[in-house]
Amino acid sequence: MAKARKAHEATRQLVFAVSGQGYSLPAEHVLEVGRRPTITRVPNAPAALAGLMNFHGVATPVVRVSALVAGPESNDFASSSESKIIVYDEGGAVALLIDDVVQLSADSSAQSLNIGRLLADTFLTTARISRRNVVQSGYEAPREGAPINDRDRALLSFQVSGQYFALPLESVVEVLTLPVDVTGLPRSEVTSVGMISLREELVPLISLAALLGLPGDANGRRHVVIVRFEEARVGLVVDTMRGVVRIPESSVEPVPSILQRGDGDAEIDAIARGDDGRPLISILSPSGLFRNRAVSVELAGQAAENKTMTDVSTAEANQRFIVFQLGDDVFGLPIGSVDEIVQLPEAISRVPNAPEFVTGVINVRGKAVPVIDQRLRFDAAQSATAKRPRVIVVTIERLRAGFIVDSVSEILSVPDSAIGPAPQLPGNGGHVFDRVAARDGAMILLVDPRELLDKAERDLLERFKPAPGAARAL
Repeated sequence: MAKARKAHEATRQLVFAVSGQGYSLPAEHVLEVGRRPTITRVPNAPAALAGLMNFHGVATPVVRVSALVAGPESNDFASSSESKIIVYDEGGAVALLIDDVVQLSADSSAQSLNIGRLLADTFLTTARISRRNVVQSGYEAPREGAPINDRDRALLSFQVSGQYFALPLESVVEVLTLPVDVTGLPRSEVTSVGMISLREELVPLISLAALLGLPGDANGRRHVVIVRFEEARVGLVVDTMRGVVRIPESSVEPVPSILQRGDGDAEIDAIARGDDGRPLISILSPSGLFRNRAVSVELAGQAAENKTMTDVSTAEANQRFIVFQLGDDVFGLPIGSVDEIVQLPEAISRVPNAPEFVTGVINVRGKAVPVIDQRLRFDAAQSATAKRPRVIVVTIERLRAGFIVDSVSEILSVPDSAIGPAPQLPGNGGHVFDRVAARDGAMILLVDPRELLDKAERDLLERFKPAPGAARAL
């Protein structure tokens, strides 16, 4: 009887519908059936690959069955609602986008699909997801917060009440948009905005404008800079993020003695001169901020509550990533690989004889830097909200280049346990992404900086040398 029951289970078929047609799969290989999840698009992937989904913490390819059935050479496949998924075990989990599940039956006249063969025909290979190299990329980035050379300061720059401020990059844990549901505190300091729960830890929020005696801007979209000093963390509410900047030490001066008076003097550590007419940047002192009485009161008030909560953030190491947008897609880049983030100038200088993939050249602190429009390379949709694109400046094997993106939204601190390997992805762009990070049920594709340019492009860029006066002319 047991053998007969086992044989019966092996012959059952899961019948489903796609584009009005019925198909079936062996039920014994079905891992899960559910509604369409959040899917992360993979740039330049074949039409059959819808993207990646988070399946119990593992990045899993999501495939359109309508495209598989149409064949690898066809881009004209029948329309499908794709409202459901079947997670199927085919030498590794793969999610199949379908319209609906019809029945589970041992007797079905629906067309049986050989998923393994269809995947092989479409993608050439579907490799079992490997668990090796889950945490660390093959890219060996500079130490986080380390300057590109010893004479530079790596800073995170932002605006408060129209003025420019910055914090040392190594003191910044992460940056996020100010949540709507901030918990207010009774009888709190005037500088207090409230508190938020961040990975099982209560973090007090302080208005940097109020702390520095500046008028606040309650109308704009504000951000929270999570700052670490020793064992304490606090969220500083600021107005507009400017991005990562690297300032030569020769451009940094101590605070004038006449300004070392008043309530806010201890918080400002130095002043950075802007080049090319850029405004001055006040560099804040993390130790000075945490010594401020208002901040000390907020930290003391939360210490008791945090003792009763599990601090998972100190239980394992975290990695930090710059999160940027291209159209509706979100990507992460190791923060240690980023030289600087600047706004895209209104006009980009076109340089004769530049490689075809180079959009133009911009002036970054007196040096001509070639820029590449990553929106085109990732085939990203036009962003409806991006007002002023940004340029992420990266050094790749001694070559410095800027990559145009729609926006840079935050610095994300990701626990090692939430980082996994990217599955082997088909298409021209799959090799760019070596890892993925799980966040709020979705996956963020993590970019391997070395793969932003292939060897041929690096060779062309190496031979491309803008004229010595190109930077001054920009």
